[in-house]
Amino acid sequence: FGGFSTRTIASGELVTTQRYGGPLPDSNFWGRHLVMGLPFAAALLTRAQRSGRRLSIFLWWAVLLSVLAGVYLTQSRGTFVAAGLAVAVWFLLVERSVRRWGLLILPMGTVALAIPGIGNRLQLTLYDLTHASQGGQIDPSVLGRLAAQQAALMMFGERPIFGFGPSTFFGQWPNFAGRVPVAVRDLPLIAPHNLYTEFLAESGLFGLLGWMVLVLGFLAAAVLRIICEPQSRDRVLAAAACAGIAGWLVASVGIQLTYCRTFA
Repeated sequence: FGGFSTRTIASGELVTTQRYGGPLPDSNFWGRHLVMGLPFAAALLTRAQRSGRRLSIFLWWAVLLSVLAGVYLTQSRGTFVAAGLAVAVWFLLVERSVRRWGLLILPMGTVALAIPGIGNRLQLTLYDLTHASQGGQIDPSVLGRLAAQQAALMMFGERPIFGFGPSTFFGQWPNFAGRVPVAVRDLPLIAPHNLYTEFLAESGLFGLLGWMVLVLGFLAAAVLRIICEPQSRDRVLAAAACAGIAGWLVASVGIQLTYCRTFA
């Protein structure tokens, strides 16, 4: 598939297929890219349907379904949640005529939770998050991420203004690994697995504030375009930009700052 079929070595609880990373070695990061593309595919399909060109409609349907298939093949729980949120934001910001389709598609989103590898994995994740501190049979991936994020927050507590410095989490991890409530053994962590705790740990409040000013500035530009020109034919694309950013930010709750060039 032209380099877009990388099977990763990552495993997970209740996965239903081998996990694919597209052209990347990590399915979670590939999923975060797909989340950005999903609302744009929906927007371009909408424009094709308005034009009435059958070939364009067929091609954009193929693209949209391919992106959705890619989202599923990542078997990434964060990708599932972020994709659902991105679609919801897009429908919220588009014209009323398109928004009606969102109400019709909403039941389909509920049905998606019944697909093996989606709903059952999300349910198990919720259980793991609420019972991680009690021990037991908890997904090691969930434990590792919780431990990493708790260590990052502890680093932030010690140096809240400027943090320990960029790319210092890996070196500082041994100093905090045994002090967090959810401690793990024999699991070296190179990043906090959370964009926001990564900024807090390594760059402090100044780093996180600077990042949010940057991202929310782009988000505000797209929202202002929708407000100023609500009848523009490009509103569906402006809404897609907002939805893509929102989905990327939500996916970043479980992923650190990597492959930022694609986001840029």
